[in-house]
Amino acid sequence: MVPSSRTSCSKGEGHVMTYPFEYPVTPEPRTQRSMEEQAIGLHSGLQAEEGVKSISPLLLLPEFDIVQGFPVDYMHAACEGVVEQLLDLWTDKVNHNRAWYIGNSMAEIDERMAAVVPPSDITRLPRSPSQKAHWKASEFRSWILFYCLPILKGILPAAFLSHTLLLVHALWILLQDTVTLDEISMCEIVLTKFVIGMEELYGIEHMTYNVHLMLHLSKTVQLWGPLWSNSCFPFEGYNRKIKSLFHGTRYVQAQIAQNFTVMRLLRIKVERLPVDTSPVILQCIQDLLRGYPVTVRASSLHLGDMQVLLMGNPQNYEAPMRVEEMLHDHFGLAAEGLIIHKFSCVVVNGRKFSTPKLTGRREDCYVSYDGTCIGVVSAILRVRTDTTHKVVLLISKRKVQRVNFGNDQQTGANAGHICEILEYREEMFVLRCVKEKYLKCVTVKLRGKTYCMKLPNGIELD
Repeated sequence: MVPSSRTSCSKGEGHVMTYPFEYPVTPEPRTQRSMEEQAIGLHSGLQAEEGVKSISPLLLLPEFDIVQGFPVDYMHAACEGVVEQLLDLWTDKVNHNRAWYIGNSMAEIDERMAAVVPPSDITRLPRSPSQKAHWKASEFRSWILFYCLPILKGILPAAFLSHTLLLVHALWILLQDTVTLDEISMCEIVLTKFVIGMEELYGIEHMTYNVHLMLHLSKTVQLWGPLWSNSCFPFEGYNRKIKSLFHGTRYVQAQIAQNFTVMRLLRIKVERLPVDTSPVILQCIQDLLRGYPVTVRASSLHLGDMQVLLMGNPQNYEAPMRVEEMLHDHFGLAAEGLIIHKFSCVVVNGRKFSTPKLTGRREDCYVSYDGTCIGVVSAILRVRTDTTHKVVLLISKRKVQRVNFGNDQQTGANAGHICEILEYREEMFVLRCVKEKYLKCVTVKLRGKTYCMKLPNGIELD
């Protein structure tokens, strides 16, 4: 970690501690040895420096580096820190005479937010930024990664939107399943430019400690892996579930252990219930398991190391001629030699994919496949032969068009995970095995355009 200088500056009627960006960009980084020397120096009468005020017991832990042993938690530093700070700046009436103020456009922002269609991976439906005081960390995460750029395009002045683009781009890259060293280096440059721009656009009084921490996100990923692998999101989520497992103050540990075991066994048994189980019984069980992911009325399959749950009643599928040709190429057999059933939904290792729905505000049909392609799941097929069975997705392809949110020429940051999707004049299909890698997508229809935003990874669930 690089030491930072603090300074006090006026803000409103008082003063705040700020962390302005310092040149040169790469000062001498802290080390375990330098902190030990600073701590020992205190006992020799030296003044405290760079925040070292005493000898920490953690310095005595073998194999522990007190400098590199504390990764930055992006949930608190970025989502509930910088992202919430930006929203406050943009919407707080105190800033009504500032160039970045958009509080007068809240009605239009709310209208656009209502058009967002998230997948089931995003558990909370979008809420108005005017309710941000009640937002959870996952809502700030969804706002910065998926919603803010298409929602604020044409509302937030271009200079501030281009600045926000830097944070969006870097966070999405650092949240991927895997992040390369080149991507980490690029994100370090992007985030450095974001921090510098924060002072230039908003003023030194808004250079908070959380803004300073953005300079350390890339190093955190280099040392500890993608941001999702060491964030507080899973811990915060399970705290809520643990709280529901006990009542009162007696024998809390025993209550948690017993109720967790019951819930786990009940969930396993529920997923094996026959499809003709009474709706009353199903509703009772779902009420008991509220807050726990559970799938009922499903056919369970194990394809290698994957658990696949096919939901709904299987229906016979008559393949159109062009789909017959794809099935023949995939399985090496004519369609007459295949037993094909279609389903409305499939859950693969906890992730849900479905065909388009006519109602509701969620869609699990938009997917990214083959790296950069976007499509809509048109059919979910279980295909059986004499020797094997597979689950395949019939995907209707979509054209992809890059959206210009203010491409940064210096760093190349462009939020490439957000694109505009168009339909082909004639529908085109691809057939893909359910075992392949897919990324779910968020969609929003604005001003006659459909925007599609890919989720950064297939692991993190909010």
